[in-house]
Amino acid sequence: MNRLAINLRQSLISKSLRDSRKTWSLGEMASMSKNPTVAETLLTEVNQRLALQHGKILEMINLLSASSSSSSSPSQSKGVIRAVNVPVTQSSCSHDGIEKKKEDIIKKLNLLETLHVDTFAITEHLLSSTTASSPNQEETKTSHLDFDPSQQSSKLSLPSPSIVFSRFSKADQHLLAATFEQIRSRHASTVENMADIVTEWREYNLQVFPKNKKDDHPLVEQFLKDRLGIQLLCDHYVGLSKDKKGGGVSINVDFHQVLLEAITESNHVCDANFGIVPQVHIISNDDDKNQVNHVTLIRPWVHHALVELFKNGMASSVQKMMELANRHNPPDLFVRVCSHRERDVMICEIIDQGVGIQEEKALQRAFQFATSSSRQRWDRIQEQQSYAMVRSPISSLGVGLPLSRMMMQKFGGDVTLKYRSKPIQIGSIVIDTGCTACLHLPLRDGIEEVL
Repeated sequence: MNRLAINLRQSLISKSLRDSRKTWSLGEMASMSKNPTVAETLLTEVNQRLALQHGKILEMINLLSASSSSSSSPSQSKGVIRAVNVPVTQSSCSHDGIEKKKEDIIKKLNLLETLHVDTFAITEHLLSSTTASSPNQEETKTSHLDFDPSQQSSKLSLPSPSIVFSRFSKADQHLLAATFEQIRSRHASTVENMADIVTEWREYNLQVFPKNKKDDHPLVEQFLKDRLGIQLLCDHYVGLSKDKKGGGVSINVDFHQVLLEAITESNHVCDANFGIVPQVHIISNDDDKNQVNHVTLIRPWVHHALVELFKNGMASSVQKMMELANRHNPPDLFVRVCSHRERDVMICEIIDQGVGIQEEKALQRAFQFATSSSRQRWDRIQEQQSYAMVRSPISSLGVGLPLSRMMMQKFGGDVTLKYRSKPIQIGSIVIDTGCTACLHLPLRDGIEEVL
């Protein structure tokens, strides 16, 4: 951040200290059109959220920097006498290893911080006035560490609208669309990088606080939710710039079609990883006169959540087939979609007959970010199938279900898991024990984004 001009540093620090985010419902977003007001509003919102993201990263760095590994070093603990048969070099090596791990985590956080600073500068450049006066020399000598937004707010005049928005020519429109696309692509691997950071942070905490298991800091979940919000805003404007009705929001979509697309992709992933795919049966509800089949949603998010739930169910079915030597095919999966008008919700149940998740704690861990039941972590290089194709993982990243739940909860939905210890019957179909995953989607498009 030190390499930024003083006015950019002041703006970044000021915005990271105040939360002035705006929220919209899916209906409100879908009604937006491509015009300079919408473009400026969305870019301003992305700018604000990038500043808040930057602030959260700095908080993480400060938290980690303030943590001490001295408790893990017997030689530095008060009132503790080290056994004479423990070499001093062994203790010091262990301490050095823990410090090295902390340094590695901070280094990765610093890289994320730099990414957010650079992206913020891109948005700030477009939003700032081209005619704004540059700061005088006395102001540029001020260190960003001494900057106080409350004292400086009266000195900084609000800039007039940027010429990009007041002119809004075709070239300006292309520039704005390219900027939103650039923001989206620059942060494409942010979630994966954060998963690595969280995994290493947990390992560090286990070494430093072996008797006091520490939960993930709430900053991590807040960071991920904000990241999803930024991604949606970028997708939305890119869609509007291409004259797509609704932008990033899909209006009145046939959910059955979304379901079929998710099943098709899940089948491909399962086949690529196991060489076999369980059958998926959709249980029809045509007799229900109150059934609602069309809903307004964020299609990529719902597709992502459905694929994750299907992948988990298919993997569980294949695992059960492997455990039962007398089975040559994995148990089938069943899907049932129900609409409850009185509750304004659509529920998609994915019912597998796999090994299931019997412990309540294990069900809770399934939604913990960067926690996976897979023994081997997915590696992009190892899964390279060809120059242009990478095999998608069936599991092991530990981000699919947590992100799916966050995506659905953003606009009043949810993702839940429940273990069935007894067989159930739906109509004439008897379904064995396993897990039921439920995707909840609100039927109303007036629910505002949950921050």
